[in-house]
Amino acid sequence: MKASFDEMLIDYGLTDKVEVVAVNCLKQCLTGISILVMPDQVYYGAVKTSDLPQLIEEHLIQGQPVKELMVKAHKISFLDLNRF
Repeated sequence: MKASFDEMLIDYGLTDKVEVVAVNCLKQCLTGISILVMPDQVYYGAVKTSDLPQLIEEHLIQGQPVKELMVKAHKISFLDLNRF
């Protein structure tokens, strides 16, 4: 998933604005593959590669979270992410 995301960011010309960081655990295992958009703290779960263009276009470019892919998550801060 990360490699696909990285490739799409190149295609969209966003590599200078968006960084994809793989982490071991966001404590949301039941949601499947997860994406946390920071600093927005918008959490997406059960993400498929086919969802990435929509996430990139709507959230990362237009600034509109994709509501149908969002899941509730514990509030995660940059401090939490520093553990990984």
